Amino acid sequence: IAGTNFSEKINIGSNKYSYTRSLNILKEGVYEFDIEVMDVAGNTSTSSVKIPAFEPFERMYLADVNTDADLLSDVMGVPQLANGFTQADSIGKVFQVNYYNGVENTGVRFLSNKETFGSLTLGADGEGNLLAASSADVSPIMLNEIGYYQIAIDTRNLTYTVKSYAPDDPTFDLIIFMGTGVTVDGSSTCESNADGSEACWWFGSGKELTVDPNNPYRFSGTVELFDFDPEGDGNNGFILGANLSGWSPFWRFDDGADPNLAVPNGGSSFVFDETKHGTYQAVFDTHLNVLTMIKN
Repeated sequence: IAGTNFSEKINIGSNKYSYTRSLNILKEGVYEFDIEVMDVAGNTSTSSVKIPAFEPFERMYLADVNTDADLLSDVMGVPQLANGFTQADSIGKVFQVNYYNGVENTGVRFLSNKETFGSLTLGADGEGNLLAASSADVSPIMLNEIGYYQIAIDTRNLTYTVKSYAPDDPTFDLIIFMGTGVTVDGSSTCESNADGSEACWWFGSGKELTVDPNNPYRFSGTVELFDFDPEGDGNNGFILGANLSGWSPFWRFDDGADPNLAVPNGGSSFVFDETKHGTYQAVFDTHLNVLTMIKN
């Protein structure tokens, strides 16, 4: 058995053997050990095992993309934040996420940060066991059908569970963007629906997304972010709403600069600068409270 700064040879003397060893790990990371077994006739068999050694995680994320570039091509929503369990023995170790799978046979992995697969990536063996790596090369958890899934991972014993479900919370007739420096399918959120005059940050000038004909919880559109007033203070931003005649219901975000989730009737407005300018495919899921904006 050979690994980084560690090597051990054992004479087994039987056809069945269980190996256990405790190691003092000084640095976080994914450690790989190579194993070779030889019988008395000289026949050999080799294998390797990767062991993740980390402190409890502050957060975990679900990624349905495959490269670091894909992780960075969005304004928000990729990867998707997972919820941590709050029991004392589970904090930072057990996570659960609800996810909508829009395409059959989608592979998902879990990451310990939002920007790279290189720190820790958790995939699966297809039989309920997590596999660890420091890249996206690890096999993903496969979601075969279109629909909502609840996925839980337990880093204490490196296991996972997947189950499908059907939401039963209320749906909305429409979803709108409200703000400045925003167009939805070419229409500015600074045009009043009432009389054509300029009005920003107002439900009356909000612009609608298009509901998914196969899923009443999901709304999409092409959204452009730009500097609406180059001579002004550059305070461009947006919130979401579900009413062209009033403020409620609305959604702001858990973080006004780097959002993970939309907050129903609460949160902070998302404010963006020139680093976020561009055209995005936006999808808002009112069941998950997740807005995904991926750059076109």
